[in-house]
Amino acid sequence: MMFLLKTRIGLRAVLLLITTLFFTQCQTIDSAKVAWKDEPFKDVKLSNDQYSINTKSDTTITTDYGTTIAIPARCFVDENGNPINDVVDIEFNEIHHPGQVLASGINMDHSEGEEEGNLVTAGMFQINGSYKGKPIEFAKGKSMQFNMPSRLDDDMGVNFYQMDTIEGKWNRMIKKHSITRIENKIIREIPEPTPVKQPLEGNVIELEFEDPALRAFKGSFWQYGGELASNDPFSKEWFNKGQYSVLNYDVVNTNSQIGVNITLASTTNGEQLTSYIIPVLTGEALNEAIAVYEQAKVRQAQMQRANYDIKVASLNGFKVTRQFQLSGFGTYNWDCFYANTNAVVKYCRLNEKGAPGANAKVYLVREFKGEKGIVRQKDMKAGSAELRFATADKNALILVFPNDEIGIISGQALNDFAASQKDDLSIDKLVSIDDLSQLENVIAQL
Repeated sequence: MMFLLKTRIGLRAVLLLITTLFFTQCQTIDSAKVAWKDEPFKDVKLSNDQYSINTKSDTTITTDYGTTIAIPARCFVDENGNPINDVVDIEFNEIHHPGQVLASGINMDHSEGEEEGNLVTAGMFQINGSYKGKPIEFAKGKSMQFNMPSRLDDDMGVNFYQMDTIEGKWNRMIKKHSITRIENKIIREIPEPTPVKQPLEGNVIELEFEDPALRAFKGSFWQYGGELASNDPFSKEWFNKGQYSVLNYDVVNTNSQIGVNITLASTTNGEQLTSYIIPVLTGEALNEAIAVYEQAKVRQAQMQRANYDIKVASLNGFKVTRQFQLSGFGTYNWDCFYANTNAVVKYCRLNEKGAPGANAKVYLVREFKGEKGIVRQKDMKAGSAELRFATADKNALILVFPNDEIGIISGQALNDFAASQKDDLSIDKLVSIDDLSQLENVIAQL
C-alpha cells in the first residue's frame, strides 16, 4: 500500500456550477445547452483534495469524510493510451450538505419523464486525474472501488447520476452497489494479547506501559539495551529503589528487535535519565512477542480509524455507506428526485426593508423527507425576481448578494406572500457569511 501525499487547496468550486434557471412560468426546462458554473460567493470557497499516488502499487485514498477509494496498480493510461508507471495526481471533491451545494452552485435541476423537479443529494463527488499536467484515462478492464458515506438510505429512492458537462444536466445511470449500515458504537478496548515471558538474567525490571499494543509484553521483564554505562538506569540508586516516574517513551521496532527509548525522572532529587531498554526475550520467544506487538499495533490503528469514522458519521448525520465501482472520471451524484408539483409562480419586489434595487442570486431551500435540497431560481435584478414554489412544501428562500451577505425569507413569509395580492416581499434577516460552517448553520435553522 502506498503512502499518499495530500494537499488541500482553495477551490473556486468543488464541482461544477450552474447559471441556468430552474423555475420558469408554465414552461419546461430549456433543452438548449446551459452554462453550469456560477459561484454565488466571492470569498466562501469549498476545498479541493489532491492526492499523489504511485501507479506501480495498489493504493487506497481515505478522505476526511471517511470515503475510501481503492485504486489498483497500473490503473491508468495517458492521453495516447500508453500505460503509466509513475506518480499521478488524483483530484477528488465530495459534497454531502446543503450549504456545500449552495456554495458550489451545482445544478440540481432534473426531470424524470414528464415530471420536473430537483435532486436532493445523498453524496456527490467529482474525480479527475492527471499526469504531468495532462488528463489521464482508465486502462481497459480497470476500475476504482468506492466506499462512500451517505445521509440517505436507499429507501429514500436514491439513484446514481452523472453530469453531462456539455449539456449541463444530470443523466441517470444504472449502477450496481451495496449498502452497509453505519454502527454507532465506539470501540473502546483492544483485545488483550497473551503475555510472553522468559527466565531472568542479570539486571532486569518488570515494567508495564500504557500503550495497548505493548500488552504483548505485560508481565515481561526489561533490561538495559544501550552501550553507554552512564545511560544505564540500573546505575542509579533511585531507579533500583523504585523512586522514579516515567516521563515519556517511544517504541522502536527494527531489525527483529523491539526496544523502548524511555525518559525517567527521580522522585527524590529530580534527576532525569534518557535510556534504551529491551525485553528479556530471545529466539522464538522474542519473535512471538514482536509478532503479537505488530498485530496489536495494526489492530489499534484499525480501531482508531473505525472510531474516527464513527465520530465523523455522527457529526455529519451519515447513516449508511455505499460500495460501488467506477471506471471513468467525471462528476457523479447519488440523489433522490423530488418532483415539483402544485407550484405557484409569483413576481416579487423587495420593499425598502428588503434592500430595494438589489441584485442577488436566489435559492429555494426545499425540504424532502427531512433533508434540505437547494434549488436555484431566476436571479433577482434591481430588487425584482420571479419565484416558483409549492406552498404545501416546507420552504425558505435565500438571496445571495454580491458582497457575500445573504437575505433570509422564511417559509411562513413565502406562504403569506403567495396568499397576498401584493408583490412586496421583505427579508426577515440579513447575515454576512464569512465561511462555509456559518452558512451550514444558517440553513440548518431554516
